[in-house]
Amino acid sequence: MNTTTLTVGSVTYAIKVRKLLERSGVKSKLVKVDSSKSKSGCIYGIQVQTAFFYDTVNILKNNGINYSVYSEL
Repeated sequence: MNTTTLTVGSVTYAIKVRKLLERSGVKSKLVKVDSSKSKSGCIYGIQVQTAFFYDTVNILKNNGINYSVYSEL
């Protein structure tokens, strides 16, 4: 299963996003992004199946939620 991670900052915000996605029918998983790869310290995100990436982005945009796409490169 290919997945994509969208970072949203705090764990509290990530939990709220996960619940929003769940209500919209998109399964997601709360993940902590490797802090050694971030200049900002601890970052949390939501991992979704890549097939649902565009649905997820639309849901976040429609709800005014800022996000970044996380890349492990």
